[in-house]
Amino acid sequence: MTPPTAFDWKRQLKVLNSLLLAVIADELDEPHYEYLAERPDPRWLGGKPATARAIASMEERLGITLPDAYRAFFQASDGWVRADGFPHRLAELLDTPRVFWLGTDNRRDLAQFRELMRGLSHLFEPPLASDDDPLDRVLCIGDFDGNECILYIVCDRTDDWPVVLWDPEDGARHRVSLVEVFRGELDYRLREAAG
Repeated sequence: MTPPTAFDWKRQLKVLNSLLLAVIADELDEPHYEYLAERPDPRWLGGKPATARAIASMEERLGITLPDAYRAFFQASDGWVRADGFPHRLAELLDTPRVFWLGTDNRRDLAQFRELMRGLSHLFEPPLASDDDPLDRVLCIGDFDGNECILYIVCDRTDDWPVVLWDPEDGARHRVSLVEVFRGELDYRLREAAG
C-alpha cells in the first residue's frame, strides 16, 4: 500500500477537481448539477480544509483515532461533492460533522450490510470474532439518499483503512485504501483527458 504521506492531497485534489469540472463543463447548467451553484465556490468540488478542532471533535464523537490518510484528506478538504460519478455514483464524501457509524443508520437494511461485511471479513484488522457485529467497525464516510454509500472499515492500522463502495444495483467493490480510491480515479481521469 502507498503510504498516505506519499499522496499529496492538496495537489491531487486540485488536479482531480480540474479534471472533473472539465468533463462536466457542458452540463453545469443542467438540473442534476444545480447543487454546485449553491456552493460557496462552485468551481471547487471539495470543502474548506477542516480545522484541527473539527477533526478532533469528529474523533471524539465517533470514539476513534482517524488514520493518517483520512486526516490528511480532511486537512485538504472537509468533504467532497459528487461530479460525473465520483467519488461513487451519486454519493459524496461527507464532511466531518456528518460521518457516522453504519450500524446507526435507520435508512438501510442493516442485515444486508452485516452479511456483506462478514463476506469481506478478510479486510478487518484485527479479525472479526464470531460474535462481533461487523457494523460496529464500519463508518459511513460517503452517502446519498441512503442508497449509494462509501464505507470505511476501522482497523488497527494508522496509515489508511479499507474502503467499500456500495451500490444497491451493482453490489460492493472494495479498495485497499482511501488513497487508492483517489489514485485510481486520478489515473482514470488523466487517461481519459489524454484521449
